[in-house]
Amino acid sequence: MSEEVAVPHPHPQPHPLTSDDIVDAALGIVESAGITGLTMRKLAAELGVAVTAIYWHVGNRDALLDALVDREMAEMEAICPSGTSPGERILSVAATLRQRLLARRHIVELIHERGHVPNLLVPVHVLFAQEFLSAGLSGERAALAVRTLQLHVIGSVILQRWSERQYADVPLEPMTEQVMKGIPADPAAVSEAARLIPGGQVFMHATALLIEGLLAGD
Repeated sequence: MSEEVAVPHPHPQPHPLTSDDIVDAALGIVESAGITGLTMRKLAAELGVAVTAIYWHVGNRDALLDALVDREMAEMEAICPSGTSPGERILSVAATLRQRLLARRHIVELIHERGHVPNLLVPVHVLFAQEFLSAGLSGERAALAVRTLQLHVIGSVILQRWSERQYADVPLEPMTEQVMKGIPADPAAVSEAARLIPGGQVFMHATALLIEGLLAGD
């Protein structure tokens, strides 16, 4: 009688499956294929487990989507400012918020569909408010500053996504100081150079100036 040969699993689990493993894998699928690309069978294949194992740990697909939303909400609450001055700290939070909204676009869309976007942004708004108040702004001016930054960041995200669609085939490299100094004082040249400056670089420049103005007071 021939000896049974064990077939190696395509995705062996190095440790017992956990709900965090499932959420991590689901997040990877969503960010590469969108919400509609997430199926329990595809997720099970990615993890190398039976579909029933996923149901056991996190429940059905709707419960899994809830877990993805909860994960993103928790990670947004964990954002911390960095820097020594109020301007640096506010800029760090604004940059992190923008990066997360761009990187997790499908999850953010899911959160939007479920009506939780305002709750998603509350922790960041509180950080902004704390920094503006610590810098000496009144409650009224701090509230206006927080709202200004909120719209600025969200507007930048929307424009970045539009730019990615419009200029998908145009490689954008950071414009160094040397390159910027080499732009001739000609309207056409300046316009072309402006089009090629990456959105992230523009965001950091514009946001630093915006925060400086908001902190300056009346």
